[in-house]
Amino acid sequence: MNYESGVRTIRHYVENPGSAATLKTFIRKAGTLCGMAGPVTYTIVVLLLGTLQPGFSHLTELMSELGETGAPYAVVMNLAGFALTGILLMAFAAAFFLTFSGVRGTTGASLLLALVGILYLGEARFSCDAGCIPVTGPGLLHLEIGELLVISAVLAEFLIAYVQRSAGKAEGYWQYSVTTGVLVLFLIPVMLSRPDLQGLFQRLLVGIILLWWEVLAIWMYRQDRKQP
Repeated sequence: MNYESGVRTIRHYVENPGSAATLKTFIRKAGTLCGMAGPVTYTIVVLLLGTLQPGFSHLTELMSELGETGAPYAVVMNLAGFALTGILLMAFAAAFFLTFSGVRGTTGASLLLALVGILYLGEARFSCDAGCIPVTGPGLLHLEIGELLVISAVLAEFLIAYVQRSAGKAEGYWQYSVTTGVLVLFLIPVMLSRPDLQGLFQRLLVGIILLWWEVLAIWMYRQDRKQP
């Protein structure tokens, strides 16, 4: 799309509010579907590649090791695992913003969701070193991005709980968001204290986050179906 066509498109939606509303509806619905697909596709990729990679253990090895430098299916993990998840989450962030538009805290929560999506793209761009032991700059950056990703996800869970409560239409769900954040914070030191089972505890931690993401997306999908 060139500059002139872009200007015409913007002018069209400004002059035709009905078309703008239709566009927002499409973004909200498509983004919600992306939110429902994200946790599922990521889980399938991890399970499938973990099965295909010889000697890989879900109990002792981190998921990032599927995409580490030199891994047989690194490209698949980094693209279909990390990158795709990031893109789907950013689309979901847009849907969340439109769904809760006007509710205090929505902008911040949406930006945090988008940030987590961007960090997933960062995980895809910078692979961890063998065994996820930081030796190179990109390998160290991968681990630091992962830490920031988890922290951002927890902040998103707490802020989204606030948004859900403020909206007054998500009774039971905002408590679930708070509980999810607390569980993740609890599991972080447990995972660090058990390097022999770091794979297991990482999957519990990430699984709790992904399940929360899926539940939130399904709730938004059901709410959207109630609208005309």
